[in-house]
Amino acid sequence: MPNNTSLKIYCIYNAKGSILGEITYLWKKLFFNFDCSLCNVSHNTITKKQIWKKEMSNSKYKLEMLHLDEQPEDLQAFTEGTTPCVVSKDESGFKLIMSENQLKEIDGCVHLFFKQLNNKLLKT
Repeated sequence: MPNNTSLKIYCIYNAKGSILGEITYLWKKLFFNFDCSLCNVSHNTITKKQIWKKEMSNSKYKLEMLHLDEQPEDLQAFTEGTTPCVVSKDESGFKLIMSENQLKEIDGCVHLFFKQLNNKLLKT
């Protein structure tokens, strides 16, 4: 099992976090059927899901939720072209934990997200 103090978990949305980025995402979602599978897990149409907030506070791992424009350069270089995704970082570097396709399979289910996250992290 990974050392929880040295392990960082980054969840990267396929959207920018600025006001304009948020508006653009909502516009594309409503009118062009654009989708971010990580957004579907953590958010309703506009707000964070209550069950997401609860699971985040109960998680044994500290997850950092980042938008495309909020990533440090090294993480941005690692995730370029692969967002949305979940990435871990420890002393050996970055590792892809969940890909866009794996997040799509979760289909917005918060419980399944945390179950799969825990299973994948136990294997690392």
